Amino acid sequence: MHQFPFNSRSKLLLKNEAMSVTGSLKHRVAWALVMWGLIGSGIRRDLHLFERTSGNTGIAEAYFAQRLGLSYTAVASAGISPLKLKEIRRYGGRVLLIPQGVSPLAYYRQVLADDPLSYDINQFANAEKAISYFQGPEAETENLANELVLQLQELGISRPEWFVMAAGSGGTATSIGRYMRKWNPGWSPGSKTQLLVPDPEHSVLFDWYRTGNAELRSSKPSLIEGVGSRGPIIFGSTFSLQRGVVDRMLKVPDALTVAGMHLANDLVGFRVGPSTGLNLVGALHLACEAHQYGRSTNIATVICDSGELYSDNYYNPDWLAFYDLDWQPLLPLLRTAWEQGSWPSQL
Repeated sequence: MHQFPFNSRSKLLLKNEAMSVTGSLKHRVAWALVMWGLIGSGIRRDLHLFERTSGNTGIAEAYFAQRLGLSYTAVASAGISPLKLKEIRRYGGRVLLIPQGVSPLAYYRQVLADDPLSYDINQFANAEKAISYFQGPEAETENLANELVLQLQELGISRPEWFVMAAGSGGTATSIGRYMRKWNPGWSPGSKTQLLVPDPEHSVLFDWYRTGNAELRSSKPSLIEGVGSRGPIIFGSTFSLQRGVVDRMLKVPDALTVAGMHLANDLVGFRVGPSTGLNLVGALHLACEAHQYGRSTNIATVICDSGELYSDNYYNPDWLAFYDLDWQPLLPLLRTAWEQGSWPSQL
């Protein structure tokens, strides 16, 4: 928990999912997906598990597959961090890289068709269902938002006005928004924690949310690993975010996301990954907005993973220069926003 320097009554509540066994918030998602498959979706010992993944989900699923003695293959884009691929293999998983210029969905479908014993875990179709299925009443803690609520109640902290959660598959963000609507967890009558989903620069989610146009496509892939979507938005195939549980979205430039990583590093004392930087930018934007109108606010968000698996890209000056991610001039502006509660016009 951090108090915003410009208002001692306003708090930034950071839930650290980097402390999970496999190092990211995808650990709980993978557990729900595998349990979903074991209980009622047909996982058997003779089947081979497959998943399309940008890394963290694959690491966690490989871990659970290894624990269960199951075969697991991650199908990943060529741009994925080699360190993440190494972690998938460390847990016994196999990795197939999607060739450049080939449709990821078409390639994945062919991989499944070529193996008569394939089982598609399919986070895009099943994450939001599986997480909600294992979301019990308030006394249970499978759900990320539920766990945060119980921890805040133990600390005597009033409800967050906002939960900020970037969307990878969209399952976690959907489960958070759905939970806040379903349970209204112990807050005052009529109150509601709202969900903000920050979106990377080259993702189509922001415009999809505003327009409902699921056919949108981005000409460039997102540089922020694990979040956003290049489109189209095919529910159950390319994404699982439910528009109806999102209260607001925010478009964030990629260089600002990288600057947000470094501000987060300063706050927590260790390196974080890019989705955490994106979350922090969204949370700080909301805090500055509230301060502008003379309001205090509590904002919850997530440390999605540590930065240890990103030393070859987001913490590599050569990689950043290659993609023209000039984040260093933006970091002082974010620090000023953190200190003074005023969102800089340059951002």
